[in-house]
Amino acid sequence: MSTAISHHGVSGHDHSHDHGHGHGATMPPAIGLPNTKLCMWLFLVSEVMFFAGLIGAYIVIRFGTAGWPNPYDILAVRVTAFNTFLLICSSVTMVKAFQWSDAGDRGKAMKFLFATIVGGAIFVGIQVYEYRHLLHQPSHVLLEQVEHMMAERGMAVEGHGEHAAAPVSVVLAGMGQSQDQAVKDQLEKLHGLLAEGRPDIKKTAAPSELEELREWDRNVLQETIALAALIPADSKDGKALRKAGRHQNLYPEGFVPSRDNFTSTFYIMTGFHGFHVFGGVVALIAILALYAVRKAGTMAIEVVGLYWHFVDLVWIILFTIVYLM
Repeated sequence: MSTAISHHGVSGHDHSHDHGHGHGATMPPAIGLPNTKLCMWLFLVSEVMFFAGLIGAYIVIRFGTAGWPNPYDILAVRVTAFNTFLLICSSVTMVKAFQWSDAGDRGKAMKFLFATIVGGAIFVGIQVYEYRHLLHQPSHVLLEQVEHMMAERGMAVEGHGEHAAAPVSVVLAGMGQSQDQAVKDQLEKLHGLLAEGRPDIKKTAAPSELEELREWDRNVLQETIALAALIPADSKDGKALRKAGRHQNLYPEGFVPSRDNFTSTFYIMTGFHGFHVFGGVVALIAILALYAVRKAGTMAIEVVGLYWHFVDLVWIILFTIVYLM
Protein backbone atom coordinates (compact mmCIF):
# COMPACT_ATOMS: atom_id res chain seq x y z
CA MET A 1 0.00 0.00 0.00
CA SER A 2 1.26 3.47 -0.77
CA THR A 3 2.09 6.10 1.82
CA ALA A 4 0.18 8.45 -0.42
CA ILE A 5 -2.89 7.08 1.33
CA SER A 6 -2.86 8.61 4.78
CA HIS A 7 -4.83 7.57 7.83
CA HIS A 8 -7.30 10.37 7.37
CA GLY A 9 -8.15 9.22 3.88
CA VAL A 10 -8.29 11.35 0.79
CA SER A 11 -10.74 14.18 1.12
CA GLY A 12 -12.40 15.95 -1.72
CA HIS A 13 -10.66 19.19 -0.64
CA ASP A 14 -7.20 17.73 -1.21
CA HIS A 15 -7.67 17.93 -4.99
CA SER A 16 -10.25 20.67 -5.41
CA HIS A 17 -8.23 22.10 -8.24
CA ASP A 18 -7.44 18.80 -9.90
CA HIS A 19 -10.31 16.64 -11.07
CA GLY A 20 -8.16 13.68 -12.01
CA HIS A 21 -6.98 14.83 -15.43
CA GLY A 22 -3.47 15.75 -14.33
CA HIS A 23 -0.62 13.26 -14.17
CA GLY A 24 -0.58 11.31 -10.86
CA ALA A 25 -3.87 12.78 -9.67
CA THR A 26 -5.91 10.74 -7.17
CA MET A 27 -9.65 10.49 -7.59
CA PRO A 28 -11.58 11.40 -4.43
CA PRO A 29 -13.66 8.62 -2.87
CA ALA A 30 -17.31 8.77 -3.82
CA ILE A 31 -18.70 7.85 -0.39
CA GLY A 32 -16.14 9.36 1.95
CA LEU A 33 -14.04 6.18 2.38
CA PRO A 34 -10.63 5.47 0.88
CA ASN A 35 -10.76 2.74 -1.74
CA THR A 36 -8.64 0.33 0.30
CA LYS A 37 -10.94 0.59 3.31
CA LEU A 38 -14.04 0.33 1.13
CA CYS A 39 -12.69 -2.84 -0.51
CA MET A 40 -11.96 -4.36 2.87
CA TRP A 41 -15.48 -3.65 4.12
CA LEU A 42 -16.94 -5.24 0.98
CA PHE A 43 -14.71 -8.27 1.49
CA LEU A 44 -15.78 -8.57 5.13
CA VAL A 45 -19.44 -8.45 4.11
CA SER A 46 -18.86 -11.47 1.88
CA GLU A 47 -17.02 -13.18 4.75
CA VAL A 48 -19.94 -12.53 7.08
CA MET A 49 -22.24 -14.32 4.66
CA PHE A 50 -19.76 -17.19 4.32
CA PHE A 51 -19.39 -17.81 8.05
CA ALA A 52 -23.09 -17.17 8.70
CA GLY A 53 -23.84 -20.03 6.31
CA LEU A 54 -21.36 -22.33 8.05
CA ILE A 55 -22.57 -21.46 11.54
CA GLY A 56 -26.23 -21.76 10.53
CA ALA A 57 -25.65 -25.18 8.98
CA TYR A 58 -23.76 -26.31 12.07
CA ILE A 59 -26.57 -25.27 14.41
CA VAL A 60 -29.15 -27.10 12.28
CA ILE A 61 -27.01 -30.26 12.19
CA ARG A 62 -26.09 -29.97 15.87
CA PHE A 63 -29.65 -29.86 17.16
CA GLY A 64 -30.97 -32.20 14.48
CA THR A 65 -28.59 -35.04 15.35
CA ALA A 66 -29.45 -37.39 18.19
CA GLY A 67 -26.67 -38.45 20.53
CA TRP A 68 -24.33 -35.55 19.81
CA PRO A 69 -21.05 -36.14 21.70
CA ASN A 70 -20.10 -33.98 24.66
CA PRO A 71 -17.23 -31.74 23.45
CA TYR A 72 -15.65 -31.89 26.92
CA ASP A 73 -15.11 -35.65 26.46
CA ILE A 74 -13.31 -35.23 23.13
CA LEU A 75 -11.84 -31.75 22.70
CA ALA A 76 -9.16 -29.96 24.72
CA VAL A 77 -11.52 -27.20 25.86
CA ARG A 78 -9.13 -25.63 28.36
CA VAL A 79 -6.27 -25.45 25.88
CA THR A 80 -8.57 -23.90 23.29
CA ALA A 81 -9.91 -21.44 25.88
CA PHE A 82 -6.33 -20.25 26.39
CA ASN A 83 -5.92 -20.05 22.62
CA THR A 84 -9.07 -17.93 22.44
CA PHE A 85 -7.73 -15.59 25.11
CA LEU A 86 -4.48 -15.33 23.16
CA LEU A 87 -6.34 -14.34 19.99
CA ILE A 88 -8.32 -11.70 21.91
CA CYS A 89 -5.04 -10.28 23.25
CA SER A 90 -3.76 -10.08 19.67
CA SER A 91 -6.71 -7.82 18.86
CA VAL A 92 -5.60 -5.52 21.67
CA THR A 93 -2.05 -5.36 20.29
CA MET A 94 -3.51 -4.65 16.84
CA VAL A 95 -5.39 -1.66 18.26
CA LYS A 96 -2.25 -0.43 19.99
CA ALA A 97 -0.28 -0.71 16.75
CA PHE A 98 -2.83 1.51 15.00
CA GLN A 99 -2.90 4.00 17.87
CA TRP A 100 0.89 4.41 17.99
CA SER A 101 1.13 4.69 14.22
CA ASP A 102 -1.61 7.33 14.23
CA ALA A 103 0.37 9.18 16.92
CA GLY A 104 3.48 9.08 14.73
CA ASP A 105 5.53 6.62 16.79
CA ARG A 106 6.51 4.07 14.14
CA GLY A 107 8.83 2.17 16.48
CA LYS A 108 6.10 1.27 18.97
CA ALA A 109 3.65 0.61 16.16
CA MET A 110 6.04 -1.96 14.69
CA LYS A 111 6.53 -3.62 18.09
CA PHE A 112 2.78 -4.08 18.55
CA LEU A 113 2.41 -5.30 14.97
CA PHE A 114 5.08 -7.90 15.69
CA ALA A 115 3.28 -8.90 18.92
CA THR A 116 0.09 -9.40 16.91
CA ILE A 117 1.94 -11.61 14.44
CA VAL A 118 3.38 -13.71 17.26
CA GLY A 119 -0.06 -14.11 18.85
CA GLY A 120 -1.61 -15.19 15.56
CA ALA A 121 1.23 -17.61 14.82
CA ILE A 122 0.92 -19.23 18.26
CA PHE A 123 -2.84 -19.57 17.74
CA VAL A 124 -2.31 -21.42 14.46
CA GLY A 125 0.43 -23.55 16.03
CA ILE A 126 -1.81 -24.64 18.90
CA GLN A 127 -4.59 -25.46 16.46
CA VAL A 128 -2.22 -27.64 14.41
CA TYR A 129 -1.16 -29.38 17.62
CA GLU A 130 -4.81 -29.97 18.50
CA TYR A 131 -5.49 -31.46 15.06
CA ARG A 132 -2.53 -33.80 15.35
CA HIS A 133 -3.70 -34.93 18.77
CA LEU A 134 -7.26 -35.52 17.59
CA LEU A 135 -6.27 -37.29 14.38
CA HIS A 136 -3.85 -39.49 16.29
CA GLN A 137 -5.37 -42.81 17.20
CA PRO A 138 -6.76 -42.50 20.74
CA SER A 139 -5.17 -45.87 21.54
CA HIS A 140 -1.76 -44.16 21.47
CA VAL A 141 -2.96 -41.53 23.94
CA LEU A 142 -4.31 -44.31 26.14
CA LEU A 143 -0.99 -46.17 25.87
CA GLU A 144 0.84 -43.14 27.27
CA GLN A 145 -1.60 -42.97 30.18
CA VAL A 146 -1.19 -46.68 30.94
CA GLU A 147 2.60 -46.47 30.82
CA HIS A 148 2.49 -43.48 33.18
CA MET A 149 0.38 -45.46 35.64
CA MET A 150 2.74 -48.43 35.38
CA ALA A 151 5.77 -46.25 36.07
CA GLU A 152 4.06 -44.85 39.18
CA ARG A 153 3.65 -48.42 40.46
CA GLY A 154 7.24 -49.42 39.81
CA MET A 155 6.43 -51.53 36.78
CA ALA A 156 9.10 -51.50 34.09
CA VAL A 157 7.95 -50.38 30.66
CA GLU A 158 10.03 -51.14 27.58
CA GLY A 159 8.30 -48.48 25.52
CA HIS A 160 5.87 -48.23 22.62
CA GLY A 161 5.63 -51.34 20.50
CA GLU A 162 6.88 -53.60 23.31
CA HIS A 163 5.11 -55.56 26.00
CA ALA A 164 5.46 -54.40 29.57
CA ALA A 165 7.86 -56.26 31.78
CA ALA A 166 6.76 -56.13 35.40
CA PRO A 167 9.49 -56.74 37.99
CA VAL A 168 6.89 -58.09 40.39
CA SER A 169 5.24 -61.30 39.26
CA VAL A 170 1.49 -60.84 39.10
CA VAL A 171 -0.09 -64.12 40.14
CA LEU A 172 -3.70 -64.63 39.14
CA ALA A 173 -4.57 -66.55 42.26
CA GLY A 174 -8.22 -65.53 42.08
CA MET A 175 -9.39 -65.38 45.67
CA GLY A 176 -6.07 -64.31 47.13
CA GLN A 177 -5.42 -61.49 44.68
CA SER A 178 -5.08 -58.05 46.26
CA GLN A 179 -6.45 -54.81 44.81
CA ASP A 180 -2.96 -53.66 43.91
CA GLN A 181 -2.20 -56.94 42.18
CA ALA A 182 -5.43 -56.73 40.22
CA VAL A 183 -4.57 -53.23 39.03
CA LYS A 184 -1.05 -54.28 38.00
CA ASP A 185 -2.37 -57.30 36.16
CA GLN A 186 -4.96 -55.25 34.32
CA LEU A 187 -2.33 -52.66 33.42
CA GLU A 188 -0.15 -55.39 31.94
CA LYS A 189 -3.00 -56.80 29.91
CA LEU A 190 -4.07 -53.43 28.52
CA HIS A 191 -0.49 -52.33 27.85
CA GLY A 192 0.26 -55.54 25.98
CA LEU A 193 -2.80 -55.06 23.80
CA LEU A 194 -2.06 -51.40 23.11
CA ALA A 195 1.64 -52.00 22.46
CA GLU A 196 0.79 -54.50 19.75
CA GLY A 197 -0.99 -51.68 17.94
CA ARG A 198 -4.04 -51.69 15.74
CA PRO A 199 -4.00 -54.08 12.77
CA ASP A 200 -2.90 -52.15 9.69
CA ILE A 201 -6.05 -52.71 7.71
CA LYS A 202 -7.62 -50.31 5.24
CA LYS A 203 -11.27 -49.38 5.61
CA THR A 204 -11.90 -50.80 2.13
CA ALA A 205 -10.62 -54.24 3.14
CA ALA A 206 -12.73 -57.40 3.07
CA PRO A 207 -15.27 -57.82 5.90
CA SER A 208 -13.24 -60.62 7.45
CA GLU A 209 -10.20 -58.34 7.79
CA LEU A 210 -12.29 -55.47 9.11
CA GLU A 211 -13.65 -57.78 11.78
CA GLU A 212 -10.09 -58.27 13.06
CA LEU A 213 -9.78 -54.51 13.40
CA ARG A 214 -13.12 -54.21 15.19
CA GLU A 215 -12.16 -57.04 17.53
CA TRP A 216 -8.97 -55.23 18.52
CA ASP A 217 -10.93 -52.05 19.22
CA ARG A 218 -13.47 -53.96 21.29
CA ASN A 219 -10.72 -55.61 23.33
CA VAL A 220 -9.06 -52.27 24.05
CA LEU A 221 -12.34 -50.78 25.18
CA GLN A 222 -13.19 -53.81 27.32
CA GLU A 223 -9.81 -53.83 29.07
CA THR A 224 -9.97 -50.06 29.59
CA ILE A 225 -13.35 -50.32 31.26
CA ALA A 226 -12.10 -53.20 33.43
CA LEU A 227 -9.08 -51.17 34.53
CA ALA A 228 -11.18 -48.07 35.22
CA ALA A 229 -13.41 -50.17 37.49
CA LEU A 230 -10.38 -50.89 39.71
CA ILE A 231 -9.34 -47.23 40.03
CA PRO A 232 -11.23 -44.74 42.26
CA ALA A 233 -13.51 -42.68 40.02
CA ASP A 234 -12.55 -39.39 41.69
CA SER A 235 -8.79 -39.96 41.30
CA LYS A 236 -6.70 -38.41 38.53
CA ASP A 237 -6.06 -41.80 36.93
CA GLY A 238 -9.70 -42.82 37.26
CA LYS A 239 -10.94 -39.69 35.52
CA ALA A 240 -8.33 -40.04 32.76
CA LEU A 241 -9.20 -43.68 32.13
CA ARG A 242 -12.92 -43.02 31.97
CA LYS A 243 -12.37 -40.18 29.51
CA ALA A 244 -10.04 -42.38 27.46
CA GLY A 245 -12.64 -45.13 27.49
CA ARG A 246 -15.36 -42.80 26.21
CA HIS A 247 -13.01 -41.49 23.53
CA GLN A 248 -11.99 -45.00 22.51
CA ASN A 249 -15.62 -46.04 22.40
CA LEU A 250 -16.70 -43.09 20.25
CA TYR A 251 -13.61 -42.77 18.06
CA PRO A 252 -11.48 -45.93 18.12
CA GLU A 253 -9.95 -45.00 14.76
CA GLY A 254 -9.25 -41.42 15.82
CA PHE A 255 -11.17 -38.17 15.50
CA VAL A 256 -11.18 -38.28 11.70
CA PRO A 257 -13.34 -35.93 9.56
CA SER A 258 -15.26 -38.78 7.94
CA ARG A 259 -16.39 -40.32 11.24
CA ASP A 260 -19.68 -38.46 11.88
CA ASN A 261 -21.42 -35.09 11.74
CA PHE A 262 -19.53 -33.79 14.76
CA THR A 263 -16.07 -34.52 13.35
CA SER A 264 -16.84 -33.27 9.85
CA THR A 265 -18.42 -29.99 10.97
CA PHE A 266 -15.64 -29.46 13.53
CA TYR A 267 -12.86 -29.65 10.96
CA ILE A 268 -14.73 -27.63 8.34
CA MET A 269 -15.51 -24.73 10.66
CA THR A 270 -12.30 -24.57 12.66
CA GLY A 271 -10.21 -25.39 9.59
CA PHE A 272 -11.64 -22.55 7.50
CA HIS A 273 -11.17 -20.16 10.38
CA GLY A 274 -7.61 -21.36 10.93
CA PHE A 275 -6.90 -20.71 7.26
CA HIS A 276 -8.22 -17.16 7.71
CA VAL A 277 -5.96 -16.60 10.73
CA PHE A 278 -2.98 -17.95 8.79
CA GLY A 279 -3.82 -15.57 5.92
CA GLY A 280 -4.05 -12.72 8.39
CA VAL A 281 -0.62 -13.53 9.82
CA VAL A 282 0.87 -13.52 6.32
CA ALA A 283 -0.79 -10.16 5.59
CA LEU A 284 0.51 -8.71 8.87
CA ILE A 285 4.04 -9.83 8.07
CA ALA A 286 3.80 -8.13 4.66
CA ILE A 287 2.41 -4.92 6.20
CA LEU A 288 5.13 -4.90 8.86
CA ALA A 289 7.84 -5.28 6.21
CA LEU A 290 6.37 -2.49 4.07
CA TYR A 291 5.79 -0.29 7.10
CA ALA A 292 9.43 -0.72 8.15
CA VAL A 293 10.65 0.70 4.83
CA ARG A 294 7.94 3.40 4.85
CA LYS A 295 6.04 1.95 1.92
CA ALA A 296 2.92 1.49 4.04
CA GLY A 297 1.32 3.82 6.54
CA THR A 298 -1.36 4.01 9.17
CA MET A 299 -4.09 3.30 6.64
CA ALA A 300 -2.56 -0.09 5.87
CA ILE A 301 -2.52 -0.98 9.58
CA GLU A 302 -6.11 0.17 9.99
CA VAL A 303 -7.34 -1.88 7.02
CA VAL A 304 -5.61 -5.11 8.01
CA GLY A 305 -6.79 -4.45 11.57
CA LEU A 306 -10.41 -4.54 10.40
CA TYR A 307 -9.80 -8.03 9.01
CA TRP A 308 -8.02 -9.17 12.16
CA HIS A 309 -10.79 -8.02 14.48
CA PHE A 310 -13.35 -9.77 12.29
CA VAL A 311 -11.40 -13.04 12.47
CA ASP A 312 -11.21 -12.73 16.27
CA LEU A 313 -14.93 -12.09 16.58
CA VAL A 314 -15.77 -15.10 14.42
CA TRP A 315 -13.57 -17.33 16.56
CA ILE A 316 -15.33 -16.26 19.76
CA ILE A 317 -18.61 -17.39 18.19
CA LEU A 318 -17.10 -20.66 16.91
CA PHE A 319 -15.51 -21.45 20.26
CA THR A 320 -18.81 -20.91 22.02
CA ILE A 321 -20.96 -23.09 19.76
CA VAL A 322 -18.42 -25.84 18.93
CA TYR A 323 -16.51 -26.27 22.19
CA LEU A 324 -19.04 -25.20 24.83
CA MET A 325 -22.44 -26.32 23.49
